[in-house]
This record gives sequence, structure tokens and C-alpha cells, in this order.
Amino acid sequence: MSPLLLCLLLTSQDPSAEVGLLVSEGDYAGALMAADEAEGAERSLLIAWTRHHAGDLQGALDEAAAGLESHPDHVGLLEQAAWITGSLHRGEESMRFAQRLDALSHPSAPAFVEDASELLSVSEEVRAAKTRAKWVLGLVSALAILIGRWGMGSASS
Repeated sequence: MSPLLLCLLLTSQDPSAEVGLLVSEGDYAGALMAADEAEGAERSLLIAWTRHHAGDLQGALDEAAAGLESHPDHVGLLEQAAWITGSLHRGEESMRFAQRLDALSHPSAPAFVEDASELLSVSEEVRAAKTRAKWVLGLVSALAILIGRWGMGSASS
């Protein structure tokens, strides 16, 4: 990073610049402290974003959800929540956040709705496959019991 860019980022009054720099350097603890200096929805967004990049998806989602309680139409928080719930394979939750973005006519909404729809479709396929597997396992078990009884009956004759 050039010294001029570094100087501009560090002297900026915008906490997001400092958070971005710290996250890019892998200093998540420092980024969280810098994010805590922001206020309102920006604070929640920066904390959720930092936790997301640090790999704490549940913590990021909790922060985004808390921010959305106070700022229900904040696009950045809705995007973070949709992205994170999708990453956690929570299709129904992801769809709810995507639909809220769609209701705000946000340009990212169609992509989030499509991703959530695909996740829901895959989840349904997995549920159906599990049901089929249970039936097959039950039938194989019943067949094994019948064969075992038949074998015991013919062995005693």
C-alpha cells in the first residue's frame, strides 16, 4: 500500500476506512475496536462485516440482526444478513432478508432472492433424499429380519 494512501486512510474521519485497513491486515481485534467508534447502523454494519471476515458468522449475524432491530430498512445490514444466512445454509432466513431488500427495490435483491431460492431448492432435495434413505433402510432391515428368520427356520429342519 502506498504511503499516501495509508496516510489518507489513517487521517480519515470515516471509521469504515480504518476498519477496512485493519481487516485487510488481519487485525480483527483492532478493527472491532475501530468499528465500535462508529454510531448507529454504521457501527452494527462495521462490526458485522468485521466478524464476517474474521469467520465468526454467527456473531456477524447476531450483530446484523441487532442493528436491523433499530434500523429495519438499512440496506447494508440486510445484505450482510442475507449473505451470512446463505453461508450458514439457512435458506428460509436468507429469503426473508432478500425479500426485504426486494421490497426496498434494491438492485442487489434479485441476486439474493435467486441464491436463497436455490438454497431452498437444494434443502428440499436433501429432505426428500433423507426420507427415501429412511424408507430404503427400513425395507432392507425388514428384509434382513425376514431372511434371518427364514434361515433359522430352515436350519432347525
